[in-house]
Amino acid sequence: MKMLLALFVLGWLTGGSAAAAERSLDKEVVINASLDQAWAAWTTREGITSFFAPDAQIGAVTHQWGDYYTRRAQAVLHGTWKTGGVWGGVKQGMIRVGDFGSKVPKAVQTEVLARQKDIASGKLHPFAAKQPVLDNEGHTVIAQGQTLGDEQILAMNWLVQGVQGKITR
Repeated sequence: MKMLLALFVLGWLTGGSAAAAERSLDKEVVINASLDQAWAAWTTREGITSFFAPDAQIGAVTHQWGDYYTRRAQAVLHGTWKTGGVWGGVKQGMIRVGDFGSKVPKAVQTEVLARQKDIASGKLHPFAAKQPVLDNEGHTVIAQGQTLGDEQILAMNWLVQGVQGKITR
């Protein structure tokens, strides 16, 4: 079984912390959510697949808040604004996958975009378990046939089986 090392820095990788983090990484596949230039340069130089390495980008998950902010600003201007929480995702157009790297085959890009449409339409739920889902300590965290709801997703404090790492609970 392939393992994915999850490295949580809990902050931007800068200076010495970036170098220390880099030395601890598995060099097969690294998924990173940092726009740090040092990280991108290092992953490219080492041949590591990373979201933000210029020559090794897989794709990007982007957060599209423009329409939401426009609606909120208009509500303020019209005197109708009320405080409240927001939980927007693919269905609401607030999260998008795309901006694929040049090495990602067109067939893979088409498949990813099709699944994104399925998620938006409700046809596919990323947290629906066709079989039991185990955490990396061997505990069942999603029972077969169960689909996690928003509250359960927000409360996730585990890593899936096959991912090395630990989340402080």
